Amino acid sequence: MRTHLSSTFVVLASVILSGQQGRPEPPQEPPAVTFKVEVNYVEVGAVVTDAQGNFVRTLSKDDFQIFEDGKPQKMSAYSLVDVPVERAEPARRAGGAVPVEPDVVGNATPFQGRLYLIVLDDLHTDVSRTPLVRAAVRRFIQQNLADNDLAAVVATSGRREGAQTFTSNRRLLLQAADTFIGRKLRSAVLEKLDDYRQQMDMTGQDPGQAGKTINDALDVERGQEARTTLLNLRNLAEALSNLHGRRKAMIYVSEGIDYTTTNYEENREIAGNARLGVPIDDALREVILAASRANVSIYGIDPRGLTNQGDTEIEIGYVPDDPNQRLDASGLLDELRAAQENLRVLSDQTGGFASVNSNDLGTAFNRIVSDNTSYYMLGYYPSNEKRDGKFHKIEVRVNKPGLRVRARKGYVALPKAGPALTHVPVSEGSPDLAEALSRPIQTSGLTLHANAVAFRAAAPNASLAISILADGHGFKFSEKDGWSEDRLEVSVRAIDAGGTIRGSEHFDMNIRIRPENVQTFSTTGFRAVSKIDVPPGKYELHIGAREAGGGSVGTIYSEVEVPDFAKPPLSMSGLVMTSAATGGVPTGRAETVRELTPIVPSTARAFHATDEITIYAECYDNATAQAHTIDLAASILNDNGKAIFSQHEERSSADLQGMHGRFSYAARIPLKSLAPGEYVVHFEAASRLGTGKPTSRELQFRVEP
Repeated sequence: MRTHLSSTFVVLASVILSGQQGRPEPPQEPPAVTFKVEVNYVEVGAVVTDAQGNFVRTLSKDDFQIFEDGKPQKMSAYSLVDVPVERAEPARRAGGAVPVEPDVVGNATPFQGRLYLIVLDDLHTDVSRTPLVRAAVRRFIQQNLADNDLAAVVATSGRREGAQTFTSNRRLLLQAADTFIGRKLRSAVLEKLDDYRQQMDMTGQDPGQAGKTINDALDVERGQEARTTLLNLRNLAEALSNLHGRRKAMIYVSEGIDYTTTNYEENREIAGNARLGVPIDDALREVILAASRANVSIYGIDPRGLTNQGDTEIEIGYVPDDPNQRLDASGLLDELRAAQENLRVLSDQTGGFASVNSNDLGTAFNRIVSDNTSYYMLGYYPSNEKRDGKFHKIEVRVNKPGLRVRARKGYVALPKAGPALTHVPVSEGSPDLAEALSRPIQTSGLTLHANAVAFRAAAPNASLAISILADGHGFKFSEKDGWSEDRLEVSVRAIDAGGTIRGSEHFDMNIRIRPENVQTFSTTGFRAVSKIDVPPGKYELHIGAREAGGGSVGTIYSEVEVPDFAKPPLSMSGLVMTSAATGGVPTGRAETVRELTPIVPSTARAFHATDEITIYAECYDNATAQAHTIDLAASILNDNGKAIFSQHEERSSADLQGMHGRFSYAARIPLKSLAPGEYVVHFEAASRLGTGKPTSRELQFRVEP
């Protein structure tokens, strides 16, 4: 086992966001990542609507024209994309209240949903609007996110505590949204008004009439935060550049950046502190170019809704006599217009739209979903083959009157010498596996299923027993000396919220079987077992495998919560499940978890009625100063939450001989008495000392006829 102290692109927020706690320092260039990009191929996602705003799905390839810098291009790819909206009803806990989340993750189905990157601009949202942002994002996640979609949540300041990488798990996304806190600086108009008053009090003269400069005390910090936000928006867009064949939506929830000029093409001086807007204008331009290059559409969402800055205007207690100073309500409206215009520019230039001065977020969110559900994906190889690093304008037209086309406005022609992005090298493993693990979403190639179960280990760590099943059909055996041989390369990484790999394993397994067993192997697949030790906390688990014979690669990304087993009086490990039938799956490295569990963890959660399952867990008793009894119970609940099987055992703390220790608990359950359907296993432990609540674990499984 090797523990890595440096990070590649393993947590989205750890690489693309460079801020820190508190107000950010002047922004630095964040670490970059390598992506394989076809530099001579351009993709354009186009939304075509009629006069009523309805999507038009009857267009053929011949109905489109693409122009680059005003010159017609030959279209080489055309497709109408219709992404299904999937919603499934999960099994529920006792009482039918809270869904049971699957404990096994897989990549058997390639990702075909919508991709949403939800960017919460805490640097440009007032703290008073924090509840509005949280409510808006929660609404989108609960009402607009389908089961086959992926979403991520990040903040522009670089806060990593609330960042959530791409997942379809609504609970995790909602948790991330609820950590948002606005941190916007006080209005520049109000800061200048304070300075105006101070100068008046000190000199008795109107500083404007006296030719004195009226300063914004937060100007430098305001500029830093504007540039930090734009740098991170750029990096977020670039992080999605290796995902092809689809539209990608950045939902940018922000009150807008009022520091910059409103036209990113201009370089002009800003009044006030005689500061130059050039660096900020360039940063705004870089966001648009990066989003255009990565085919990312930005949707600016102003959480204030319909507003005239009245809530800020109440802070104005004194107005200068000279209206040209604009240190009054008109100045606040100037700030509002500038911020909203920047939201419009970012959105319009990248093929999205902005929702400003509107209280109807529901309609805006429905439009975002519609944009990314049905659209035309067009592609071409530019007739101008010069890869000059310049921006090239794109225009998509349709030959039918009355229709409106919304698409990105252009792209940057990257030099042929190589991609514009460098990378943090990964020292171990094959380049193909390392590259797959650098992608922001998991890869479906070699089909994998995996689950991770946490056990107590030597303080302060816990141990994760990880079972990985590779589909046997993905192996390409070669014959040698009467044997069929192949090799499986596996990489497992647990990454904390700060982006550090806290535990990892990388290993190769040579597989050698008789040719007559290849067909059986294709049916059973191959199971690899890994164990890594990590401190308590929340982790992103990245699992990748590469089969050597055919070169197929698969990756799985999932979240895992590792409890602090030593903290509460009574705690319980995760649940390990196996069955008589799955016990025959060929397994490598089973001995690595033998000290944690007497059974090899299985990823199977569907069993035949003739099978018998075994569920294993450990109970950790940390309150042994006084003799007591621990009650352990196992139940099987049907889809209505009713217990149809139960088992109970009693354990004495005397068995631990005064030491903090563990009780092992296993339940063997024949399935022949269970009708086909969905079930939930419920394990519970309770101390008769009455200190603390009972602890429990659950997982769901299915019985098939």
